[in-house]
Amino acid sequence: MNEHLNKDSLAAAFKQVMEELDKANQEITKQITQDSMNADYEKVQVLVDRGKSLKDFQARVNDLRQEWINGIDISASFSNRPQPKIYKLANARQTKLRVSFPYTGEKIERHIAADTFAETIQKIGIDKVRKLRLHMKRIPLIDSVKRDKKYGQREIQGQYICTHAKNSEKKELLERIAQELNIYLKVEIIPKDTSALF
Repeated sequence: MNEHLNKDSLAAAFKQVMEELDKANQEITKQITQDSMNADYEKVQVLVDRGKSLKDFQARVNDLRQEWINGIDISASFSNRPQPKIYKLANARQTKLRVSFPYTGEKIERHIAADTFAETIQKIGIDKVRKLRLHMKRIPLIDSVKRDKKYGQREIQGQYICTHAKNSEKKELLERIAQELNIYLKVEIIPKDTSALF
């Protein structure tokens, strides 16, 4: 294994792969629309099946990306080398999320980012988001099952929304959901000491 393997570079490469898969999904969607207008239903079915397979593959790639970002210890391969000490700044500012819906003027901002994340998904529509078949930390983003305590989940309407991620990952996932469902929203990461007025 390369000692100089750059974690950020590989994460960026995963992101690029996800973007290419998104483009492929968009092309399939466009072709399905065109073939539907031409009443070529056999071709539509083939494309639908292909799209489902691509979505499944995309979910697996995203799981690998999340696993890479959150948990592979490269340093284990170099245990004979002294490991650098990591110091956490005592005064590092904690953050939370603010989600704005510009067309309606509605904002969602809770003291805990996980609550904002879950409430935003509820606002968008749990059933709509579930159909995207997204995953977080190798479990479904929306699940009917309560997982192990190590997975942060918020229960809403009898469903469990996985919130076990960094705020930057929550922001990225909400933006992806909005893009796939053609919803316009703005997601911000803000200091936790900012007063929530809504």
